[in-house]
Amino acid sequence: MSNERHTDANDKKVRRLDIATHWQLMWWRFGKHRMAMTGAAVLGIFLIISLFAEFFAPYGSHRRNPHYFQGRPMGVHLFDDNWNFHLRPFIYERANKRDPVTFRLRAVVDTSKQIPLRFFTRGETYTFWGLFESDLHLFGAEKGFVNLFGTDQLGRDVFSRLMYATRISLSVGAIGVFLAFTVGILMGGIAGYFGGIADELIMRLMEFIRSIPTL
Repeated sequence: MSNERHTDANDKKVRRLDIATHWQLMWWRFGKHRMAMTGAAVLGIFLIISLFAEFFAPYGSHRRNPHYFQGRPMGVHLFDDNWNFHLRPFIYERANKRDPVTFRLRAVVDTSKQIPLRFFTRGETYTFWGLFESDLHLFGAEKGFVNLFGTDQLGRDVFSRLMYATRISLSVGAIGVFLAFTVGILMGGIAGYFGGIADELIMRLMEFIRSIPTL
């Protein structure tokens, strides 16, 4: 009885493969590849970040922290120095102070001043894709600056700039693929339609262009 059920299941699977379209076959094969699915998930996360960079970034790409230059990342805490637990995560206030001996700026952590983090908070106003204005951010602080990844030499938030850089990086890749796709179809269509000398010239040109990265 079990053999008959197993045979029927195999027959149904074979019939399903016989009537499946090329897109269905491709998707089934893609879904069985774990590395491909992992890569698609990571790419999807990057795509979401690039689309909603203003929301994920607590500050604008040019917003500066005037008291914290080239600062290290700010750690998020749930326990203070006395090991008291806090339900709301917080960071300690940091600022650059001039060393009286070396006269160099160094980061000073003030453990007496806690900056609580708030999620889905109101902050800096931005224009979302040029359509409407909003001031809603994924996280932020009502008082003080939150620089999770630190700041650069001008005091700009590295985490916020990374969110905007994701959009730029994906845009460059998408534009490059679109241009290559468009030019490829155009040149291939011309070569296939006219043939002869036009086909030979276009093929030699493509071979020359493809050989440039390997030279």
